[in-house]
Amino acid sequence: MEINALFWLLCGIAGFLLELAAPGFVLFFFGIGALVTAALAYFFDISTTAQLIVFVVISCASLAAFRRTFKQLLFNRKHKTEDDELHNEFIGKTAVVIENFEDFQGRVELNGSTWKATGGENFKKGDVIIIQKRENLTLIVTKPKEEQS
Repeated sequence: MEINALFWLLCGIAGFLLELAAPGFVLFFFGIGALVTAALAYFFDISTTAQLIVFVVISCASLAAFRRTFKQLLFNRKHKTEDDELHNEFIGKTAVVIENFEDFQGRVELNGSTWKATGGENFKKGDVIIIQKRENLTLIVTKPKEEQS
């Protein structure tokens, strides 16, 4: 095996391995470019300049053509994740206001934990509220339906 072909082979393998450590799904395509260049350098007597051109063209073309498709195939989350289940676990539950709301924000207690909450009105300490949704670490709350009029 020629030294140029070995160099490109090692670069291709390094590109694949570095992709595991660096998020973004870009180095994978440079690994493809290096492996294609390694194959061409092994089977054909091409100059170093031509090898560099092949590497750049194949890497950029594969990146532009396939990155979005591969990323969707590999990383598309169509299944419910644990985070989705935790997110939905709060919806419809009741909580108790432990700190008066000011400017429609306050703190509530849910399952023994306190949460920052926001709602359409200023609730008072002791009020029972319903959780509509959760946005990060903030609960969006409203009055129970029988109290809404």
